[in-house]
Amino acid sequence: MSKILRRLISRLYQIRRLKESRKYITVNEYFSQVKSIIFTNSRHLKEENKKFGKLNGDITFYVIRRTPPGAGLFSNYLLVLMHLKYAELNNLTPVIDYKNYSNYYSGKSHSTSENYWDNYWDQPTKYNLDEVYQSSNVILSSANISKLLEKNYGYYDLNSKKFLENQRQINDFNGISNSIKLRSSVEEKVNNDLKSIFASKQNILGISLRGTDYLNTNLAKGHYKPLNIDEAILLTEKKLVEWKMDYIFVCTEVKEYIELFVQRFGEKALFLRRQRFSNSQSEKFITQYRFKRNNDSFETGLEYLREVYLFSKCDSIIGTVSGGFNSATILNDKKFQNFKIMDKGLI
Repeated sequence: MSKILRRLISRLYQIRRLKESRKYITVNEYFSQVKSIIFTNSRHLKEENKKFGKLNGDITFYVIRRTPPGAGLFSNYLLVLMHLKYAELNNLTPVIDYKNYSNYYSGKSHSTSENYWDNYWDQPTKYNLDEVYQSSNVILSSANISKLLEKNYGYYDLNSKKFLENQRQINDFNGISNSIKLRSSVEEKVNNDLKSIFASKQNILGISLRGTDYLNTNLAKGHYKPLNIDEAILLTEKKLVEWKMDYIFVCTEVKEYIELFVQRFGEKALFLRRQRFSNSQSEKFITQYRFKRNNDSFETGLEYLREVYLFSKCDSIIGTVSGGFNSATILNDKKFQNFKIMDKGLI
């Protein structure tokens, strides 16, 4: 196959995939990405230098953004952490913008959009988007900085297994995670969850299980294969004994998995009461399914956040590489009594 034909096939495939996200982004974003695919063979945002106004001539701002419509909450979170590291290494002042770029949590971007990031976490600095977009030295980030971080600075992609095996880098990103605090209202909910679910319980084994869109090999290509439910229950039975654990906290978006863990382990099985999905909902990305309730996008993100923060507080954890598992490892600084990555290879 000639190079020209391969490039053409690649571009056509990307445009076809982009159509799956068309209803979640603006018309301008859609055609901008189509144009980018045609001319650069990638739909993703590139780094740009901008001058928007005259403010803050002595500061170079770094606007962290992601190609619309982005991805799941903790995929976005890990991407932000990597950009924050890049900003730190290059003496840039970061601000996170999920207002001016469509995403699954605040919808299509428009003049009155919210910066969904601010609904869950604080900004890493005292500056806000209004001031940044009136400033004279602004860098708009590329979509993903992971390859550059590894090539130029030796930092592994936070979505990788290699990262989870490097304690020094985990320590480094734990420090960065501490610079973006939970909003006070969200932190209060997490603390209430800890009191009501964990209470005074000790020796809690956390298990992270993905299903839904991870079971669709077309959608999940390049991600790590998740444990199936039979593997998960057998592994849990083994580790409860081996690690002397008394309870299991199940971190999953799949309602059938919760039911099966409760059926097998009874009151030892702990979980956050939240809206969950069925594994039959695997025909599109899980972020594209909605529940019928007010402000569902925000509520679904909040429930996922609360669950991952609870998972990070477990005494020991097991699971496969995923946004939630890797984020919990960073939040805990990998200071678990026991820690096990199950590697079944890539999808």
